[in-house]
Amino acid sequence: MSLRRSFPVAALVLLLASTYPLRAEDETGVRLGIKAGPGFSTVRWGMLVLGESVTGTETHRKLTVGLLAEFDLGQWFAVQPELDLFTAVHTYTPPLGQGTFTDTLQYLQVPILFKMKFARKGWIVPAVFAGPCLGVLLKARDSYYDVESGQTYSADTKDLYRDFDLGGAAGAGVDIQVRNLRLIFDVRYYLGLMNVYRAAGYSWKNSGLMITAGLGF
Repeated sequence: MSLRRSFPVAALVLLLASTYPLRAEDETGVRLGIKAGPGFSTVRWGMLVLGESVTGTETHRKLTVGLLAEFDLGQWFAVQPELDLFTAVHTYTPPLGQGTFTDTLQYLQVPILFKMKFARKGWIVPAVFAGPCLGVLLKARDSYYDVESGQTYSADTKDLYRDFDLGGAAGAGVDIQVRNLRLIFDVRYYLGLMNVYRAAGYSWKNSGLMITAGLGF
């Protein structure tokens, strides 16, 4: 499913769910939210050059947005599944080339986070969280900027990469109650464990630091 289809559908589901009476939150222990912020995605790459292994990292800042639902597991713990947009970018300039290649991968991440809260109730509730994260590849494109002509050429390269990425996320956050809304702030680090490149002789692993703010209902 493409980004244009999958993300709006997920947003509609959570939007419809949020119309359920908010007064029932204390009884059901279910909270919904939306968030956005800067994501600093890092590609850990490696390749063979003349029989020797060459590795490196590259970080780019991209917007990340997400939807979340928090379910209480008692007074101090909760589980929080999410739908998050994650973008990874890697650039390459050939030694004798006259341009730059840019590979862009876009994922719909589905983390399942287990939270431990440091306050049961109150207007401010800090917490730490960690859990597994599955990334579904939505699209992959390779673009080439030709310096001489000033033209940019682009192609779909999704078949070069695996359909899924698997890793883990951990971080900390705080919820601040303001009337019937919650202000949500969190910082997390994602570490991808898979080489998402299909062919031998080259590796691409994702990771990233995400800083987000949002609203909970």
